[in-house]
Amino acid sequence: KKTDHIDNFVQYIKRLDMFGKTISSSFHELKDLEDCYFEFDYHLLTPEFSSTSKKYQNGRNFSVTYIDKIIINMGGISAENMEALDTLSYTCIGVLGGV
Repeated sequence: KKTDHIDNFVQYIKRLDMFGKTISSSFHELKDLEDCYFEFDYHLLTPEFSSTSKKYQNGRNFSVTYIDKIIINMGGISAENMEALDTLSYTCIGVLGGV
């Protein structure tokens, strides 16, 4: 909850020199992503699948078809589950441990 630590998050972002940069944020709860009032350039949502590098992170099987935001899926992406991503409506994917 980054916004809890900054008095005026929008003004904070506007004061940054953002030329050529993007602002993103990670979310681990779908409700937090839905309720986020700030429109980041993109939103990371994790974990969709059980993590390959963090064995304690179990997949959540999020449904984001109704959320009008740029959402990058992360968490447990591997060659074995790539085809399943076609139906999940993410903008794109991020891969860490699966590499």
